Amino acid sequence: MKCLSVVAFLLLVQSVTMATGLYVWVDAKGDGAEIWCGDSPESLRATGLKATPNSGVRLQLARAGEYFVTVKKGETELYKPQSVVVSEEETKRITFRTALLPPPPPNNRGSTATPPTEETPTGQGGLHVVAALVTVGAIAVVAGALFMRSRNKPAKHSTEVRTNAGSKKCLPVWLAETIPSYWDAENAKFHREGGVAWIFLSRNRKLNRMTVLKVLKPQSTEGQQLHVPLFENEYAVMKHLEGSGVQPEVFGRHMTEQEDRKIYWYEMEYLDESQWMPLLDLNATRKGPVATEVQLQKALMMVAALVAKVDTLHSRHVIHADLSPHNIMIKRDAVSEVRVIDFGTAYCEPLKHFWLNISNDRICKLNYGPPEQWSGGIRKINESADWYAMGITAWEIICGEVPFKTRAEHLQAPRVVEPLLQCGLTEEKARMIAQMMSPDPSRRPSGSQILKVLG
Repeated sequence: MKCLSVVAFLLLVQSVTMATGLYVWVDAKGDGAEIWCGDSPESLRATGLKATPNSGVRLQLARAGEYFVTVKKGETELYKPQSVVVSEEETKRITFRTALLPPPPPNNRGSTATPPTEETPTGQGGLHVVAALVTVGAIAVVAGALFMRSRNKPAKHSTEVRTNAGSKKCLPVWLAETIPSYWDAENAKFHREGGVAWIFLSRNRKLNRMTVLKVLKPQSTEGQQLHVPLFENEYAVMKHLEGSGVQPEVFGRHMTEQEDRKIYWYEMEYLDESQWMPLLDLNATRKGPVATEVQLQKALMMVAALVAKVDTLHSRHVIHADLSPHNIMIKRDAVSEVRVIDFGTAYCEPLKHFWLNISNDRICKLNYGPPEQWSGGIRKINESADWYAMGITAWEIICGEVPFKTRAEHLQAPRVVEPLLQCGLTEEKARMIAQMMSPDPSRRPSGSQILKVLG
């Protein structure tokens, strides 16, 4: 059977190599009948391809556009002409696997006239051979797949989000069946994939706006024990911050039990990429320190806005614990408008029952997390950890790169004031940002102190 599958694969590769371009698969039964094609029902011409009793025929086309196809035996038209629109995609071909034509009507076998022998629109000579190769190859592949499936039963739920064409562009069936009807699952689009979640976009009919559906990927038992608490914690913290303007708004969460597993998802505000961008992208685009007074003032406005958001977080008893340019969104035309995202490892005192299930050895991003967070785990930090990460982020916004690249540099706290002064900051502002990056948590300033200087 393995040999048969290999042969089938080689046959399919050969068939694709022999016939490239746009084509239509015509599935029509009619022994001895001929396929006719044209730009309109009035301009049909014989193609030279014969319909077969048990399989379809591939009709190759010269260009994209609308075509009409029918089947004739002699001068008798066995089927009503059917319209099909062929458009170009990246693959440069479209295959229609479903039948284009209805079953042949009875009492239409009387004509014996032969069709005209004028030139066909395709001009292809070896399509009979190609069709035969495709048919044999397809049969072999199906047989091989059935054999392997009988030996290795597949999982009940796929861990990939795929359409029939193989691209990650729509909701999987198992997920679409669990979503409320007011969220347009049929027209949902795949947006991006994170480490543990899928992000989809569609319209919420109740809100009459585009929203995001964040879905936890199918997990093993071990994976669920690790990631479900983070997922639940993130939603709970964002819901707790509702109305603060710090984070995207959330509209609802859901957990559905389907057969032998649980499906977790929640819906939240969509930050349109035409209007919002990650701070990380802005830093990468500029490539270097601020070079003009205008750039410096914009950078300081952004830093002040971020400090105000983090101070609001703390006023709601939330410690983010993983702040960095990766988790900050800024408005493209108003850099003072910012949003904070990714609250999976955030700590919120009123919601500590969620947080207690989070792994104690969670490590933050090396370039942004404070020394105490590496050694003590997330549960031994306080608000000063966020101010450390904000000091690193502010330094990067102004100087174009992170100040520390190793753990040793974090602990030694090398000189960081001078580069800020060279970029045009006043000494007071430069020393405040440097103080935020102190390796000693007790020496870092409070939010009100930072706002007084940078706000």
